[in-house]
Amino acid sequence: KEYGFKVIEDASHALGGEYLGQKVGSCQYSHMALFSFHPVKMITTGEGGAITTNDKDLDDKVALLRSHGITKDGNQFDYESHGKWYYEQKALGYNYRLTDLQAALGISQLKRLDSFVSKRREIASYYLNNLKEVVTPFQHPDTNSSWHLFVIQTKNRQRVFQQLMQEGIQAQVHYIPVYSQPFYNRERLNNSEYFYQNCLSLPIYVDLRNIDRDRVVNFLSHD
Repeated sequence: KEYGFKVIEDASHALGGEYLGQKVGSCQYSHMALFSFHPVKMITTGEGGAITTNDKDLDDKVALLRSHGITKDGNQFDYESHGKWYYEQKALGYNYRLTDLQAALGISQLKRLDSFVSKRREIASYYLNNLKEVVTPFQHPDTNSSWHLFVIQTKNRQRVFQQLMQEGIQAQVHYIPVYSQPFYNRERLNNSEYFYQNCLSLPIYVDLRNIDRDRVVNFLSHD
């Protein structure tokens, strides 16, 4: 408020998560929150995402920009309407609309969000309680993560990654520091480099079987 900043939450990984008992996306502490519905996210529409806000002016602007800057809302017209077919282009917008098919998929997925999050929390709790030899994620007591990712720290990342893959356990690395990409090519940041060199994401998804979850823990416990 002091400097006139706008606060935008990048909540792409946080759908279903909570802060101080409020769902991420309620915008209690921000002007807007952004969600991704990419296939690997908490729910999916195949591709695309959503923006939430409690600010009507921002909501109107986003709705305008997502559809070529065109409105059919008579309350927003500058000129007199020519008839029910009339519309006005108020800005040079884009075509950022989900298709009806994608929206239908998203709505059906949204109905299952609570069960998806519950399953991920169950897997994360199992990992946290049974992985003793690696550094596990820290969750602040004010938060309740939806656990899109479960990222550990291990000094032997390269070897552990390769061995997990040989065992048929799909691990991943999240993420390569943005500044190291060719587009940016900026000076290295020591803490980011340290995290990147040691981070490893373990399997965590709704259909993960208990037997596979146990294999991950057993492998890391005996590594």
